[in-house]
Amino acid sequence: MKSKNNIKYYIYLRKSSEGEDRQIQSIERQADEVHKLITYQCLNVVGTFQENRSAMTPNNRPEFIKMIKGIKAGKANGIICWHMNRLARNPLESGIVQQLLEDGKIQSILTKDREYTPSDNAIIFSVESSLATQYSKDLGKMVKSGMEKRVSVGIAPIRAPIGYLNTKMAEHGSNYILKDPERFGVIKKLWETMLSSKYGGQELLRMFTKEFNLKTRPCKNSGNVFLHRSAIYKILTNPFYAGLFKYKGKLYQGKHPAMISMEEYDTVQKLLGKKGNPRQKTHTFPYTGFMTCSICGSAITAIEKVKLIKTTGKLKSYTYYYCTKRKKSALKCTFRKMIPSSELEDILFSEIESVSISEKLAYAAINLLKENINEFFEAEEALISQKQQEIIKIEKQINILLELRINESITDGEFQKGKIERENKIIQIKQHLKTSEKQSFNFLTIQKNIHSLINMADKFKKSTPEERKFMLISIGENWQIKDKKLLGNKYKWAEAVKKNKDGAEGEMKRLELNKYVDIKWFSKQFRDMFPSLCTLVDEVRTEQNTNDSKSPYLT
Repeated sequence: MKSKNNIKYYIYLRKSSEGEDRQIQSIERQADEVHKLITYQCLNVVGTFQENRSAMTPNNRPEFIKMIKGIKAGKANGIICWHMNRLARNPLESGIVQQLLEDGKIQSILTKDREYTPSDNAIIFSVESSLATQYSKDLGKMVKSGMEKRVSVGIAPIRAPIGYLNTKMAEHGSNYILKDPERFGVIKKLWETMLSSKYGGQELLRMFTKEFNLKTRPCKNSGNVFLHRSAIYKILTNPFYAGLFKYKGKLYQGKHPAMISMEEYDTVQKLLGKKGNPRQKTHTFPYTGFMTCSICGSAITAIEKVKLIKTTGKLKSYTYYYCTKRKKSALKCTFRKMIPSSELEDILFSEIESVSISEKLAYAAINLLKENINEFFEAEEALISQKQQEIIKIEKQINILLELRINESITDGEFQKGKIERENKIIQIKQHLKTSEKQSFNFLTIQKNIHSLINMADKFKKSTPEERKFMLISIGENWQIKDKKLLGNKYKWAEAVKKNKDGAEGEMKRLELNKYVDIKWFSKQFRDMFPSLCTLVDEVRTEQNTNDSKSPYLT
C-alpha cells in the first residue's frame, strides 16, 4: 500500500432530504469530523464534492459521478467520507466503489470509524456496503409507510400552497398544514373575486399585486416575490383549496381547513374553460354515434359549454354538435359552425314529422297489407306444398337409381350422375323455400313498422334523447349532416310513407273514413291514394312469380 502522503484524497459529503436521513449528521457536522481526520493525519486533499441527494437509486448524484470520473482519470486515488452509507446505498454504486478499490485505483477510503484498503478482505467492504444498502431499503419502506399513514388520516404530504403553512414544531412525521395568517384571507378573496365572474386572470393578477401586495411566502433562498399570471391559474385550479389533495395521482379528502366549497371550485373550473382543471366527469351526448359529416365522412361529436347568464348570475350549460374532422378527407371539410343541441333537435324532428301518420291512415294501410298478405300466404302455402311434394318425388327417384345400381342395371357413373343432378335440384328447391319465408317476414315487418309511425311526431316531443335517436335509426341508416339538414338512406317502406302520406291523409279526411264500415271496399279505393305501398307489395309478388316461372322443377 502506498504511504498516505502519496495518496491524493477527494472529500465526499452527502446529506439526503428524505425520512430519517434528516436527523443524520448535517453537512456541516460531517465536514467537521472529516477535517479532524485530515488535520490529525496530515492528508493530501485535492478536491471536495458535496450534495444533498438520495443514494437509494443509481445515477441520482451528479457530484458522486464527477468524483468517480476523477478517480478513474487518476486525478485522485483516495476518498474521505463521514461513513460508508454516505458513499453508497445501492448495489450498483457500491459495486463501482468496491471494484475501484479491488483494482487499486482507490488506495484508501477513510471514515471516522476505519480505513478500507485494497489489501483488506473483500468481505469486509461487502458487508459494510450491504448494510448501507439494506438500511436504505428499510428507510424507503418506513418513509413510504409513513407517507401512506399520513394520507390515510387526511394529512397531505406536500409543501403547502400559498395561503397555507406546513407546521414544523410538532414531533417528526406528525406535522400538518394550517392557515397562513398573512395570506389565507387574501387568497380567499381571490377565489371570491373569480366567482363574481367580473375579472379575468390578467385583471386578477393586477388587482392582487397592486391593491393587496400579494407575494409568495419567503423562504431561505427564494420567495417574497409577486405572483406571475400562471401562478394565479395554478391557485384557481388546485383542489387543495376545496379541502382535497392529490397523492400519486389520486384525490384524497384532507384534514386541512378548506378555503372554498367543492361546488365553488367546480364553478370556477367551468368559468376558466380549457385553462381550468375540473373534476373528471363523464358526458353522454345522446345524438352522437349515428350521424356523420356529409362533406368529409368524419363522425359528429359534441361538447358542453358553460355560460354565465348576467341577468340571473347563474351558470347554464349548452351542448353543441360538430364534425370531428378525423378522416384524411377532412382537410377540405367546410363544416365550420357548431350546431346547438336545440337546433339539431329541430332538424331531427323535421325528419320524424315527414313520416309521422295518423292512426286512421295506419289502420287503412295495415288492412291493405293484410289483404295482400293473406293472398300471398294462400298462394305461398300452395307453392310450398307443391315443392315439398316435388322433393319427396326426387328422393324416390334417387332410391330407384340406387336399386338399379345394386341390380347392376346401370353403371356406377350413370348412378353418380343421376344422383348428383337430383340432389342439386333438392338444394335449389329448399333455397327457394327459404326465400319465400323471408318475403313473408318482410310483409310482417312492414306491418309492424307502419304501426310504429302512428303519431310519431308527438311521441318525439315527449321522448328522451335516446328514444328519439332510436326513432331515426328505425326509419333509415347512414344519417349525415349537411348545411343544417339531415340526409340519409330511408328504408323503402319509410320513403313510400313520406312520399304519399300528405295526399293520403287529405283524401282520408275528405272521405271521412270513420263513416265507412266496409274496410275491404275502402282498401280498393286506398290503392289509388297510397300507390307506393301497394306497388311495394306488388313488386314482391311479381318477383315471386318470376322466380317460380324460371324454376325447372315445376314443369
